[in-house]
Amino acid sequence: MKLTWNWLLDHLETDKDINQILDTLPKLGLEVATVLNLADDLKDFISVEIVDVKRHPNADKLNICKVFDGKNTFNVVCGAPNVKLGMIGVFANIGTFIPGLDLILKKSKIRGEESSGMLC
Repeated sequence: MKLTWNWLLDHLETDKDINQILDTLPKLGLEVATVLNLADDLKDFISVEIVDVKRHPNADKLNICKVFDGKNTFNVVCGAPNVKLGMIGVFANIGTFIPGLDLILKKSKIRGEESSGMLC
């Protein structure tokens, strides 16, 4: 059975940390095969504001977005039809591992326009 940490805490009255709970569960007859912290895979994703959106000159269904993370601005080619100015979104910068795609992002040109990451 898979369950989340929050679900487990909803059903336990305890102030113990995760290691103490993981040590106790097998003593109660509840095997713990693995513990996965899914947030580890997402630690490099950041929130950004979309500060500019324009149509891609060489593609009908793509936009070129400028995104701002509070310090830096990045150009991103994006195919999402719902992207708009002022929107807050999730951004994966160059070098970020995309878990579902098993891919590490690199700077690329998409139909002649440079993209420095991915809006997720």
